Amino acid sequence: TAILTVDTTNGIVTVGNGSNTITLNTNGGITAAGTAQHSKKIILTPEYAGAVLDSNGASNDVGSMTAGFDGTQREGYYNWTTTQTSAQTYDVVITVGLPSDWSSWASSSALSLDTWSDNTTNSTGTITVTGTTGTAEISGSSITPSSASTWTTNTFSLTSADDAAGGVMVIRIHMSSDNSSNFRAGNLVLTYNSAF
Repeated sequence: TAILTVDTTNGIVTVGNGSNTITLNTNGGITAAGTAQHSKKIILTPEYAGAVLDSNGASNDVGSMTAGFDGTQREGYYNWTTTQTSAQTYDVVITVGLPSDWSSWASSSALSLDTWSDNTTNSTGTITVTGTTGTAEISGSSITPSSASTWTTNTFSLTSADDAAGGVMVIRIHMSSDNSSNFRAGNLVLTYNSAF
């Protein structure tokens, strides 16, 4: 089976066969496809780069959004809490620019987010992700830990067709709290396959 193809007319050399190749193109540089791609990570630690705090239209909600560090977990976090007896909400909204070498999302756990809650009934969270094309990839999925006072890593798949290299995606972490409970959002990791 041929594993080296040379196109002298267009100046293209392809190493590999099928969908697993490395292509050298005098006009486009080096491009990897399939299993020839490398898996890379975008790791965001609170306070996330490109993040803003947003009331999401709930301008009457009362609470306290702070940042802190958990020495045992070795991780920074946002913490939302309120003394109100009814649920009060606040959001962390992150704009993430996809790098120029982004090709596709890696695996079914392309996005992971660490969360913590001291009361999984009174302090909860959801996540919404809008891709670079404006399509909702995740819409209000729960990120509330299954056990109180335990850090949990939530994982989600993302749709590669909804994103493009150089585009900007939006991630919204929605936190809800009441009765002095606390909800925390920690490390956010995006894992992708690189084109080169």
